[in-house]
Amino acid sequence: MKTSLLLPFVTLASAICHHRTSLYRRSHGGIAARGEDGLVEVAKFGYDDLTGPLNWHGHNNQSSKCATGAWQSPINLNDTSATLVAGTSLTFDVPNLPHGAAFENLGSTLEVVAENGTLTRRGRKFHLRQFHFHTPSEHRVDSEYFPMEVHFVFEADEQQLKSEPPLPFPSLLYEFLVLVKTMSQETQLVQTCFYGFLFTVQIWRPVDHSTGPSNSVVGFLIEVDNSAPSPFLANVFAHLDEVKEPGSHAETEELDFGELKRLLEGSDVYQYDGSLTTPPCTEGIAWNVVAEPLRVDDVTYRAAKKVMKFNSRYTQNVPGQRNLLENSRVMLNAMSP
Repeated sequence: MKTSLLLPFVTLASAICHHRTSLYRRSHGGIAARGEDGLVEVAKFGYDDLTGPLNWHGHNNQSSKCATGAWQSPINLNDTSATLVAGTSLTFDVPNLPHGAAFENLGSTLEVVAENGTLTRRGRKFHLRQFHFHTPSEHRVDSEYFPMEVHFVFEADEQQLKSEPPLPFPSLLYEFLVLVKTMSQETQLVQTCFYGFLFTVQIWRPVDHSTGPSNSVVGFLIEVDNSAPSPFLANVFAHLDEVKEPGSHAETEELDFGELKRLLEGSDVYQYDGSLTTPPCTEGIAWNVVAEPLRVDDVTYRAAKKVMKFNSRYTQNVPGQRNLLENSRVMLNAMSP
């Protein structure tokens, strides 16, 4: 009986050991890999037909979470799917780039390579790697989408990963097995089932990835508004005409991140635990979506949309619930004769 009890936890231990997958690097070593022709390496996944999100799980052997993960992004942000916190609880510290930064068309998005800043979230520090754009927005707020969204991608440093305290599951498992051993034979089966249920709930309760070795993303929703367009976005997109084709690259104008810092600190922020929104859909991402949107003028928006076309993953299920593709598979199997 003890052996049969331990078998599920052997599988669990294996899963725990492999859950610390590193953040998918759109750019290798900062700037995306470039061929002899000087072009940026283009993504092999897309948003249309068989290259789109419904088939991302087959992109490579690391992408199965796209179809099976229960903590996937993006989501519809509301009172039940995310926690609303004050922007001042985050420290968004990104020094200005007076000479601009590399601006690249990866085929799947427009990306700016910026490794010059940090994010502090609930006492943990993350390091900026890049930021990129989606149109329309990937996240929705109370079911409403926005014309565009920008994601600032941060990674936890290696030192934090090494210093993470051990998971409490081994001690919890030990106490559980000791408890089973001391039970009378008459009540062992009933109580084993009961405490086994409690143990399962303890393990699969929503995990606060932000206090573990996670990565973090800050998302800014973007609204079209000619009355007060963002100077930051204007400088990012100043040379869109040079990155019209996948694989092309240019430089942005000067980037002043103070505008973003002020917006974040003056806004509420939606927080939840999710995933990357592109293959391999790695989970354990601490999301922070700023409620107050950035603003872009209509001319710049249309120009950016013309380059990116459509590059948003469809809305995922509520965090912790069954993956929508997995749910479809189960329903189709149930309908089969």
